[in-house]
Amino acid sequence: MPAPAGVSIIKAAGESSLSGVFWMRMKTNNINAVISALKRNSKVPLTGPRSDLAGSVTPRDVANSYAASVGWSKALLIKKPEYYEFSTKPFGTGWAGILIVDRAQNIIYARGDLY
Repeated sequence: MPAPAGVSIIKAAGESSLSGVFWMRMKTNNINAVISALKRNSKVPLTGPRSDLAGSVTPRDVANSYAASVGWSKALLIKKPEYYEFSTKPFGTGWAGILIVDRAQNIIYARGDLY
């Protein structure tokens, strides 16, 4: 999927082999348009928003080199975060993860795991 309209900066890092992980930060001028575009992508359904995904992201999670290289630690400082979840398949192999939205800064943080 190409970057949704309105995304001006993408920073991403991660690895993929038999399993994988990615960390991403996107700057946008239109959070609503990006979230709408992601929700319309039937291959990676996005659900939310939720006000809480307790325990899904901790300081230990963002201490790895991939997260640090894209500035993911700032996601833990968002005053009013919105949380979204995605999964490519309900069963079997695919990607699953979360998005954390910072509307005040127009930034979307994404983290995913290959399972």
